[in-house]
Amino acid sequence: MQGTRGNWNRIALAVILASAPAMGFAKARGEIAKDIAKRFLAGELTPASFRVEFERFIGDTITAAFLFGRGGMNAALVEDATKIMAEINRQLGFADTFLSEISDGTLSDAQITNRIATYADASVKAFEEGVASSHGLDLPGFPGDWGSSCKSGCRCAWQIIDTGDTWECTWLAQSDGAVCDDCAERAANWSPYVIRK
Repeated sequence: MQGTRGNWNRIALAVILASAPAMGFAKARGEIAKDIAKRFLAGELTPASFRVEFERFIGDTITAAFLFGRGGMNAALVEDATKIMAEINRQLGFADTFLSEISDGTLSDAQITNRIATYADASVKAFEEGVASSHGLDLPGFPGDWGSSCKSGCRCAWQIIDTGDTWECTWLAQSDGAVCDDCAERAANWSPYVIRK
């Protein structure tokens, strides 16, 4: 039993260490998003200027997270711009629906503030994609990719190990019992996900 508990402790630590940069960034960006909403709700931003600030926030958040995962601006390749723009455009599509609901008056102030902060969670996927790109890998899924029932609120991470002949990519799920069934399945199926060089 001691060996099992020790193994789970190592897995929990690996998840925390692997996801900490992305989660910390998402949390900080979430506070910035809430500030944008607060300024809009206080009348400091017109609907048009709110849209501009919100869309800029999405672009900046996705770009910075991807580049952070990639290893910085100097490590980025031209083809990374395509991945970054695809994610920005995907998030802008969600944002259009959100902005329409605000315009229609169907959301309370609290709902607006809470929901805008969820757009920062998209940075987790962008960060993980940047990490994968830094190794030249195309992985089957990413935390926060909406391929799991936790959607953008995913707390998982990839652990990527270079073994020399292969890349061993392991989906690390939280071991706190609050992980969604889809992420638990990903952890079981991609433990590891092996890519030959």
